[in-house]
Amino acid sequence: MRRLINLLLIIFLLFSINNCSTESTPVYQLTTTVEPSEAGSVTPANAEAEEGDSIQITADSNEHWVFDRWSGDYSGNDNPASILMDVDKSVTAIFVKQDYPLTINKEGEGSVSQQVIQPKTTEYPHGTLVELTAEPDEGWEFNEWSGNANGDENPINITVEGETTVTANFERIMYPLTIEIEGQGTVEQQVVQSKITEYHEGTVVELEAIADQNWLFSEWTGDINSEDNPVMITIDEPKTVTATFLRTYTLTTTAEPVEGGVVIPQDTVVIRDTDIEVEAIANDGWRFVNWQGDYSGSDNPLSATIDSDLDITGVFEQEFYEVNVTAVGRGSVSYQPVKDKYVYGDEIQLQATPNTDHEFIRWQGGLSSSNRNETFTVTGDHEISAVFRGVIEMVKQRWGSRATINNILLSAGLSLENGLPEQITVTNFRLLNQNGTLVGQSSETHNVGPGSSLTYSISFNTNVTTDTFSNYTGDWRFTYKGKNYRKTARVGSFGTASKIVSDGSENTIIDLETFKP
Repeated sequence: MRRLINLLLIIFLLFSINNCSTESTPVYQLTTTVEPSEAGSVTPANAEAEEGDSIQITADSNEHWVFDRWSGDYSGNDNPASILMDVDKSVTAIFVKQDYPLTINKEGEGSVSQQVIQPKTTEYPHGTLVELTAEPDEGWEFNEWSGNANGDENPINITVEGETTVTANFERIMYPLTIEIEGQGTVEQQVVQSKITEYHEGTVVELEAIADQNWLFSEWTGDINSEDNPVMITIDEPKTVTATFLRTYTLTTTAEPVEGGVVIPQDTVVIRDTDIEVEAIANDGWRFVNWQGDYSGSDNPLSATIDSDLDITGVFEQEFYEVNVTAVGRGSVSYQPVKDKYVYGDEIQLQATPNTDHEFIRWQGGLSSSNRNETFTVTGDHEISAVFRGVIEMVKQRWGSRATINNILLSAGLSLENGLPEQITVTNFRLLNQNGTLVGQSSETHNVGPGSSLTYSISFNTNVTTDTFSNYTGDWRFTYKGKNYRKTARVGSFGTASKIVSDGSENTIIDLETFKP
């Protein structure tokens, strides 16, 4: 039991130690003061930091006072000073009155700090040893001391033994900008932002590359890598910039004659040793023949390597075309103008005239139209035909419907289709059997429009097979444009029939019992 109690006690102690080790890092306070209070200030006045960190403090003196040393939790005369924080600390900046006759002047941009190294030993201001440190502003550098101090040592110690004047001379940092040129051209430099005209540190300069005639600016290299022109550069160290110019040649292209086509690229400037493709493009009705000038031959496009000025002409030739106009069927065609050869864009006036009892149907070949009078534009060689058909030929009979039992016809539909451009009037229909005997007729009048049909639906009261009916004959009488026509045709094979009738009725029924000749 005692061993168990001891074990639990050890575990509790280890747990307590572990909890203590995980506490956060201590933070300590730094307090600063000035002695005397009117002599200057300390930056920062108060601060805090974690254990092990450092805080940098700077003592700044007011006019007629000089920082002397630190006291309190830090001693010494470093300014600025770095304070290691391991406890709360308090530091005092000690200043002394400047009772020695020392005047500090500046030439340029910067500051001079003073530190008394050895105070005077008598009541007089003579004999004070002062350390002067010249601190140039950004972009400036300390050059030398003048007045009652000479040389370029920095910092410098001087002993004040009377009226003493020291000048710290600062100069702008200057860097060279070297411009190099590849090819033929110049680079203009223009100061964009600077306090003086020379290229001091921080000066922004605009560089513009100006190519000579027959040269082309390409790029900047060196401390600038760009194809922009002009370009800006900031002088913050010695810099070298190269402007590269490339030799160019002029490619002049022409078309002969100008209405024959075009040559591409058209007049252009090309960089030396560039491979370029030149192409002649003929206008409609023209063809490319060959090259003349600094190149010859008929390769199109041509490839050329530019190593000199080139003048290249593309020669074109006008093309001539044949147009043949014929008539298919009974009719005639006239056209104007009549030529052996035509050129692209010529217009031909065409007129189709059908013979008696014939109709013009359409133009075919190079022209697609159903107008008898047409204007045709020539675009090449053409074959044009006017198609004519007879009136009787354009009116077709078709067996379009049927009802059968065991190949015996119960009814059949026989149509007359109007393929003419105008209306026909059907005045009589007769149906003849295979022996030429009249088996039915109708004397009703029906108007049938172009593209429409008239259908008679025929019912049978005798046994008529489909093969027998195919040998029947339809005899139609109709008028067209005031003239009478007769269409006689065998029924033939069964096919699809149109039931559209121009007079509005779908079909006309013929009952063979009452349909007597």
